[in-house]
Amino acid sequence: MAETSNGSVSASESSDRITFETEDGRVWNIKITGYTAIKDGKIGIIKVKKHGKQGRPHVRLLCVDYQYQCLYWLKSDDKLSRITYNENKTVEAMTRSLKNLNNPVEDESPHVSKQLSRPNSLIKNFIMLYDIIDIVDGKKTKILQRYTGRKAEEKCCFSIICLKRTLDLEAQNEEAARELKSQLRDFYQQYMNQPLISRKQDKTLDYDAQDYATLADTLHDKITQMYKDNQARWIGYMDTGAAEKIVKDYPRLAKNIRIWENLGPEEEDGASAPGKGKGGGDRKEEADDSGVSRSTSTTQEGLRRIRIDDERKTGWGNSVLAVMAALASKLVDKKRAEELVRNLKKAVDAVTGKQKDREITLSKFFNNTFTKKGGKKDALGFTDFLSQQIDDEEKSPRYEDMYLDYELLSILKVCNQFVLIPCSEIIKRDCLAPYRTKDYKPNGWFIDIDFYQDKVSVSQLKRDIDTEERFSFTYRLAFTFLRPRFTLESIELTVDFVDFTPTCPLKIQHDVRTRLALVNRVKKMLISPMRMANTIQSEYLLESETPRSFLTSSLSSLGFGRSNDRGERGARKKT
Repeated sequence: MAETSNGSVSASESSDRITFETEDGRVWNIKITGYTAIKDGKIGIIKVKKHGKQGRPHVRLLCVDYQYQCLYWLKSDDKLSRITYNENKTVEAMTRSLKNLNNPVEDESPHVSKQLSRPNSLIKNFIMLYDIIDIVDGKKTKILQRYTGRKAEEKCCFSIICLKRTLDLEAQNEEAARELKSQLRDFYQQYMNQPLISRKQDKTLDYDAQDYATLADTLHDKITQMYKDNQARWIGYMDTGAAEKIVKDYPRLAKNIRIWENLGPEEEDGASAPGKGKGGGDRKEEADDSGVSRSTSTTQEGLRRIRIDDERKTGWGNSVLAVMAALASKLVDKKRAEELVRNLKKAVDAVTGKQKDREITLSKFFNNTFTKKGGKKDALGFTDFLSQQIDDEEKSPRYEDMYLDYELLSILKVCNQFVLIPCSEIIKRDCLAPYRTKDYKPNGWFIDIDFYQDKVSVSQLKRDIDTEERFSFTYRLAFTFLRPRFTLESIELTVDFVDFTPTCPLKIQHDVRTRLALVNRVKKMLISPMRMANTIQSEYLLESETPRSFLTSSLSSLGFGRSNDRGERGARKKT
């Protein structure tokens, strides 16, 4: 494709890849072809024929937008040739519309208000990348099997199957169709961090996309409600039974806890980094059975990740001491850290040497070590304070005033099975309802505590396996605390990876991966820059296809970060 006008840059005739960064900080390594034009380094444009429910197919500009992670199609001059000046202007108008919707200008002038409030017909012609569930070769949908699609060549046609609709396309030739499908799959994999699996179809689709749409609705509601419940538990310090959970679960799960220091890519292992704890220096990379490096690794953001807790010896006492020492080295001063480890060691020795009750001994340790008693005759003990029901915020004591080192306690109280159970129920009972799964053993559960310069992340990683051992997967529940105030910023549930055996049928692979991708879809929806545009799009759907808009929720509306007192925007009925 030749170079386009007005600043567009086209790809070379042979397949190639380019790397660029969008405004959200994401770095893309994109496959481009001789059929794709790249505009402003963020939008891939290719001309295709779009088949619809009515009328004949029309040539359209299919735009792959890496900034807003979506696909949209615009009117063309009905010529499968180079992109014209007018078509460039149409793409620019769409870009401005999306930018204005997602970043409204705070201007009370009549001109701006009119521009932002006026319905834009361009907004309805797009699909979000996280709504795609399949890319099907040939003429398998009802639209492509209409009489208008009979003249189209089978090898040039394909359909993008989404939750609420299909996008049925006809490329210029077989090579263009193959290259475009490859580019779309590459785009999807980089965004969703997993490949898009398609199963072979005979003559028509052998599944109903509406079933996945219903599941997506259910998962969205249950996951967002789980976020709210976990946040409420954290604010109320988990209400009743929290102390017992810490005392019982910390010794039992300490062997599964791993503590990491995240350094910048330019920092040396032995360098003195801000807030860096012990454990620096060159270390040999040694992977455990879960496939995660025990000493050093690299995050997706390019940060160096060093494990700072000591190598564990056998016995629960060594594990709880190693975890406490590493946490204390990052959260308190050196003198206080030595005091915490010394007091905990006395409690461990009392249990192991004199056969005392572990729960009673550790309850006494937490009560004496973390509760502020000096000068307060009515100060509650650790167990008493955590066990009371907190209803009235004005009358309830503030844990910052009642505790020493409440940051450390905030970490420990999310290191238990109690917060993970709701996630497991959502994954097993709702997401993977047709399948039976069980815990992966050994090394099927880890708790990673990652220290950054401005935040701390506590992630519970759980790996499950199909009872017939056809597939396994790992999901993660992550709590992010902002420093130095140590407020809860966000709670996220994601599926990290899915692994299939070679004998697993392709039909099951597609179904399982699609179901688990709907879990990650909730996170993508909450952080997507297209929340507003997708809400506007829902207003243009036909009355027979009016699904409830998913994207009116955001992290702020869930109570994370800034408060949102505006509530959800109601969908406008079409008149």
